[in-house]
Amino acid sequence: MPTHYYDTRDPRALDLWSRALRCWSKASAWRGLHGHLLLGNVSALGSLAQVKIRSELPLYDPSSPQRGDLYDGLASVYYSISKRCPRRAKHAMLARSAAYGGAWNL
Repeated sequence: MPTHYYDTRDPRALDLWSRALRCWSKASAWRGLHGHLLLGNVSALGSLAQVKIRSELPLYDPSSPQRGDLYDGLASVYYSISKRCPRRAKHAMLARSAAYGGAWNL
């Protein structure tokens, strides 16, 4: 992409980034990278959240379930990370997972 999502508010460019990041998220979740911090789903979902914020779109839109729920996705990925991280970090990852999992109730 010639334009990074941090450098634009053009809806066409942001839509392209959103589509690419959703593909990355799906591929990483199903190809064993679900808990990989740099290449996996957490990176894709975090970037997708930034694109949505720049596009002034909600992170969760119940009227558009086909777009997915970023809160549920982030809860799932941090839960997966908690299963692989050192014991001293496990509680923090589970707490983060629980925070995202309960976010839609706010």
